[in-house]
Amino acid sequence: MTIYKILLLAIVIVISGNNFLFAQDEEQENADQYELVSIEFHGNNSIPGSVLETVISSKTTPNWFYKFLHKISSSLGLPPEYFDSLKIPEDMKALEKYYRDNGFFETRFSDEYHINKDKKEATLIYNITEGPDFKIRHFAYQGLDSLPSEFREKILSDYFVDTTKTFSRSLVDKETTPVISFLRDNGYMNADIKRPDVYVYPDSDFVDINVGVFPGRRYKVDSLEVEKKGPGKDYVEDTLIKKIVSISPGDYYSADEKQRAQVRLYRTNLFSSVLISGVVPDSNRSLVNLNITGDITKMNDLSPEIIINNQESAFNVGLGTTYTRKNFLGNARTFTLGGSFAIQDVFNVDYSKIFGFVTSIRDTSILGYVDLRASVEQPFLFDRRISSKLEGYFTINKQKQYRSLIYGTKISLDFELPRKVYFNSLVTYYQAERTVDNLLEDYVRTVIKNNAASTNTPLSPAREDSIVANLRSSRNITSIIGADIGANKTNDMMFPTKGYNLSLTLEEGNFIPSLLKRLGADYINVRSQFYRLQTTVSYFPNVYNSNVDAFGIKFRVGYLQTYQGRKNDVPLNRLFTAGGSNSVRGWRARQLIPRAANIPITTAADFQNLFLRDVPVGGTFLMEGSFETRNRFVGSIGGAAFVDYGNTFMGYQDFKFDRLAVAVGLGLRYYTSFAPIRVDIGFKAYDPYERKAFLNLYNRSKHIFKDLIEIHFGIGEAF
Repeated sequence: MTIYKILLLAIVIVISGNNFLFAQDEEQENADQYELVSIEFHGNNSIPGSVLETVISSKTTPNWFYKFLHKISSSLGLPPEYFDSLKIPEDMKALEKYYRDNGFFETRFSDEYHINKDKKEATLIYNITEGPDFKIRHFAYQGLDSLPSEFREKILSDYFVDTTKTFSRSLVDKETTPVISFLRDNGYMNADIKRPDVYVYPDSDFVDINVGVFPGRRYKVDSLEVEKKGPGKDYVEDTLIKKIVSISPGDYYSADEKQRAQVRLYRTNLFSSVLISGVVPDSNRSLVNLNITGDITKMNDLSPEIIINNQESAFNVGLGTTYTRKNFLGNARTFTLGGSFAIQDVFNVDYSKIFGFVTSIRDTSILGYVDLRASVEQPFLFDRRISSKLEGYFTINKQKQYRSLIYGTKISLDFELPRKVYFNSLVTYYQAERTVDNLLEDYVRTVIKNNAASTNTPLSPAREDSIVANLRSSRNITSIIGADIGANKTNDMMFPTKGYNLSLTLEEGNFIPSLLKRLGADYINVRSQFYRLQTTVSYFPNVYNSNVDAFGIKFRVGYLQTYQGRKNDVPLNRLFTAGGSNSVRGWRARQLIPRAANIPITTAADFQNLFLRDVPVGGTFLMEGSFETRNRFVGSIGGAAFVDYGNTFMGYQDFKFDRLAVAVGLGLRYYTSFAPIRVDIGFKAYDPYERKAFLNLYNRSKHIFKDLIEIHFGIGEAF
């Protein structure tokens, strides 16, 4: 044992010994106390006990594992919770308030507790007689007389409480709080609303509600004042900042427009911090000045980066660097030039070969991409609030089945949508690219050998070499018109626990070249036309009634159809694959693809025909989904359990339920301020290619950790 190991062991022993001694002292101090092992609620027919337990201050003691960790270190695990009879009156008041806020005004409570002196344990019981739930009979606003008639009519028609429902404080707040937003978005900068007055009528089980509204004055914008600081303050004009804000003197004050203007300023990347505040210079006038205070960064920026992402449902790790020129040629344009490379499937890489470029390209264990791109982005298009981006790119993408060389250009238009529309995001784009796809030799030989075995077709090594030597590269020039549409209706963008998320991608391939050819451009060669659709729905039903625990359901379906030409002329990067950290987690990224048909292969043309018919590196129909529960354990540490299913097919006609792969697994989460870092372990519960379940898949010829289990790392949740 080296001196370093001895020192490390000594440090661990000292730290553990100190923590153990502290834990012993803590146990001696609490020797006369009883751990609260259970809190029970009896008679709570309308509100679950799990919800009531979050209301009271008494808490049950954690399980043995958390207490064990806490003994090792006070920063780990959780300490034991002890019974305290002095908390009971406080708990009773909290329960009474919670029931009243949910329409139960005649609820009665009593308590009892049981002590087990031998085990040093206590059980606390709250007996509840709920009584009737009170319905809303009458609802009215007060204080609207000073508003214009159209505002009064909108508030009374759009923001009202259903008088057939049981009273709930949260229900009333949900319907009345938007009144303040409406007023503050229409000039009433200081509008406020008081806590609703609730009049209870015990004899009839009804309540009447009066809500007091205080609109205050209606303000117009008088002027915009800009205050700049920071190293780049001399390179950005005040007029440009005001143009980005897009609020003019004479407009009625709007809190929503002010917030949107602040977001627009941040999106230019000119500011490290920026704030727009409303100031009333004269209390006798209904005018407000908007003060824009911003810290402007340097105009030139060179940033190295470590890449960790989940692009294409794979855990990618790599390096990159980006040069950024801000306010490029004025008008808040941003010029960006960057390069990056990333490796997929990092646990199966021979790292000794990574730094040999030619070897890395040929080595089948090294998967990933190299990417170079330049772009210009501006916040306006024809003086409209449309963020536009023009970029050119060059990418080498290497997968187990093929290697692609892709270069092209893309124009994207990101529309700023009104606040009260169903969809939150709309991005349209036009993309023209050239792809050169080469099937890799190892993959081709594997397909040929499997085909020879399944079709009983003898094939000599010379014939196999001839087939491989005569295969051609697939070369395509593709023109894509597309749109990404999204509606996020969850309660939190990064950590959703309730609501739903909908995304839709629509693409059409080669319409413009085909149109130009029909108009007389005979030199244009259009090999295929296709359309591609993909939609994803994620739903969080809030079964835990919690802001930290969630149950989620995901369903994704995709379809690609060629309506002119052959489907093997569709670029490989437009086909569907399944498997990976954001897909079916019992398989690696892009591992779930359609199997080749049992057609004998004796020539390169046979292989080309097989590739034409079955496209064995991707499918034209995708179906996949997930069920996942996410639960916090302690602080920022949490876990997940999931069931994933899915596969790709050669068209929807090829779909069968017994061809869906199924994976089950567990995950560990560390929740940071920006996104969770996750590790998921997926098990092949059902393999559609072997038509066997997990227990039947394992045999002596298979290594359980190599063949039946996949470990995935990821940034952000799987969906």
